Amino acid sequence: MNGKDWKKIVSVSDKVKSDLEKVVKQDFISSNGAYIPEESKRHDVIKQYLNTIPSEQRNSASWTLSRMAGDYASRMETLVKKNNPGWKPGDAFDTSILNQMEDTLCGLDFKV
Repeated sequence: MNGKDWKKIVSVSDKVKSDLEKVVKQDFISSNGAYIPEESKRHDVIKQYLNTIPSEQRNSASWTLSRMAGDYASRMETLVKKNNPGWKPGDAFDTSILNQMEDTLCGLDFKV
């Protein structure tokens, strides 16, 4: 793979974004924002998507989807801290706070 191959733009469907968003939210809630649970389906969503694109695009797509998931979890953490300043990852929180999320993965134009 030459240096330009990993920079190819690959569109991500709203379904993939939605599936990833749901999994990241479930992970965040089940771990109280502390870690990615062992039973997470995050890697399954990414792997399923990677199997639908050409092999030369998979490294770039995998990295970007993982980054999208991490960024989404960070936004959830920021939102919880904003609504509960004393909260730290691992502490229980009112999960209804996450209903305030704006600019969800489906609402953003992510490309990998």
